[in-house]
Amino acid sequence: MIDPGKESRVGCAIVAGIPLILCGLVLTLIMFGGGAGRLAVSQGSDPSMLLFAGLGIGLAVLGALLVIGGLYGGIRVARKSTVSTKHSEEGCQVLARFMMNKRGEMVFDPEFADFDVRYMVQLMFQDGRKGEYRCAAQTFSQCGEGMSGTAYLEGDWLGMFEPALKPSG
Repeated sequence: MIDPGKESRVGCAIVAGIPLILCGLVLTLIMFGGGAGRLAVSQGSDPSMLLFAGLGIGLAVLGALLVIGGLYGGIRVARKSTVSTKHSEEGCQVLARFMMNKRGEMVFDPEFADFDVRYMVQLMFQDGRKGEYRCAAQTFSQCGEGMSGTAYLEGDWLGMFEPALKPSG
């Protein structure tokens, strides 16, 4: 399922972690270099810059933890959406259906769609949960907005949608 909040947090963790690593390493080098020079000039009586070298090391470690955590979170989310058991959900309602092109833009009219689009269907389950699922073009054409039925799911893939017939009256 597409979760913009999770994708944003993962991306921010990685983007914030890399500069922290670089700043930490540069700060550590400056403090060690300056501290060694200052220690030599003061003949061992002023180690103050060497004491602050730990701040740079701490920043680098924090940055590395952010990058590793972001990568782990991204891989876990991606793996969870592709490795899953097949199951069916009865009583689903199709909230929306749309296509996404390579640039990530939504395409609503099939006449204007490129050949390389992802077909997406947003479903609401009986318990109120919502989810977005990728599907094939044939499944996409079976899912009309507002329809209810049984969805056959595997991870973030909608394999089939079986509309439920409602009695007229």
